[in-house]
Amino acid sequence: MAKSSGGSLLSAIHLDKKAGQSLQYQLYIALRDMILNGSLHGGERLPASRVLAEELTISRTTVISVFDRLTSEGLLESRTGSGSFVKDVFSQQKKLISTLHKRSKAEPRHNKESDNTRRPMVSRSFLKKASQLPAPVAHSVSQSFSTAIPAIDAFPLPLWARLVAKHSRLPNLTRYNSSKGSAALRDAIASHLHTDRGLVCDAEQVYITSGAHQAFSFLSHLLLDPGDKVWIENPGSRVARNGLLQSEPELIPVPVDDEGINVAAGQQMTRNFRLATVTPSHQQPRGVLLTLPRRLALLEAADQANAWIIEDDYDGELFYNKEPLPTLFSLSQQQRVIHVGTFSKTIFPALRLGYFVVPEHLVDSVDKVINSFLPAVPLPVQAAVAEFIENGHFATHIRRSKKLYEERYHALMRGIDQHLADFISPIPTATGFHLLNLFRQETGEADLTQAAAERGILVRPLANYCAAPVTERGIALGYGCIQPHEFDTSCATLADAFRAVTKA
Repeated sequence: MAKSSGGSLLSAIHLDKKAGQSLQYQLYIALRDMILNGSLHGGERLPASRVLAEELTISRTTVISVFDRLTSEGLLESRTGSGSFVKDVFSQQKKLISTLHKRSKAEPRHNKESDNTRRPMVSRSFLKKASQLPAPVAHSVSQSFSTAIPAIDAFPLPLWARLVAKHSRLPNLTRYNSSKGSAALRDAIASHLHTDRGLVCDAEQVYITSGAHQAFSFLSHLLLDPGDKVWIENPGSRVARNGLLQSEPELIPVPVDDEGINVAAGQQMTRNFRLATVTPSHQQPRGVLLTLPRRLALLEAADQANAWIIEDDYDGELFYNKEPLPTLFSLSQQQRVIHVGTFSKTIFPALRLGYFVVPEHLVDSVDKVINSFLPAVPLPVQAAVAEFIENGHFATHIRRSKKLYEERYHALMRGIDQHLADFISPIPTATGFHLLNLFRQETGEADLTQAAAERGILVRPLANYCAAPVTERGIALGYGCIQPHEFDTSCATLADAFRAVTKA
């Protein structure tokens, strides 16, 4: 005869008629928990619904509803003429555990390394991509010399807060939207590119992304097959390299000199490339401008190889003492250049907003797949940036930023001349807010980076930008987020780190 749980069950159930939860829900939770924690064993018979209702002074309908729910969930079973019984839901699990326990006693123990091989592994494709990524840069508490942080102190945050608040309250901006981006923002970007960069395009050629990395990741899937040869600058942009690795291409690290990417060297390495990615307006990290002869040579090489070029214009608006050269997008007669831009350097990095512009003949192909491959950027953010551009606030901010970065650039150069001239030789630049400095004497990049971090200074070693070894050694210093009065102290502290490393 099946064991009845009447007495112990009734003493364990406590219902509170004054609680915010219904009596039905309280009874369901009580019975469910008793079954799952083993207080009610498999095969035990529950009191009849009438008896349970009388003892708990609740409606019988309530009890029947709870029994039906637990039965539908597989925790009770109803036997005609006999009542409701706890289902033995754990019997199979117990048998499996017992079998495994016996097997573990019979089989010899493996060492930890061997045990790991029996676990599910991440994909070989992921491991291959991860092995090609540069080592992460250690971050210090201070943002001194960070190459990624612009002059947040110069950004009109109160104005920005009002725009975001305004567009976050509009109900038509809370719906799902196209991954291509809002028409207003694409129009604003097309107009800005025409005015500021001389790049003529229609809004239909512009696509909005969550930053430049997402643009490169999408474009790698769109343009590349595994094994395709891709020219990348060496040293060059980590963002571009990491994004392109999504499609497992064969990366061809092409050397860079004072004129930008060395096209002749790239052709000696391979003429049959599928894509080249470059930072022509401000080479990452050398800071040099891709000269006009090199631009034309790169376009000619791409024409011969029937290859694409991705132009990474990550801070091309920030020229502060000369006019920029025409974009590769504008120079390409064969329309084989894709222009990638970001607001991380001109607004702030946390915005995570970027875009890319494709030739007209590629629009249909991108439109067919963009919504399936990319999540859409939130509409309120897009609307705020669109109004920020349309009302002239962005152009005003760029003008102020260029003046500020030029002042901070010269302040850094004075700090280097006063404190660091024995240790580094800067490569002059005319754009953005980072400066590459080559070591004057034998110094370990990793040692210097660590010594600087211990003193609260953040620098980025040249090796961190390299996909293949280079003979030069150096560090990139950012000057966007440093206040003018901090340069002297920061340079002096960095000089102390150099002395500690060179003495060792």
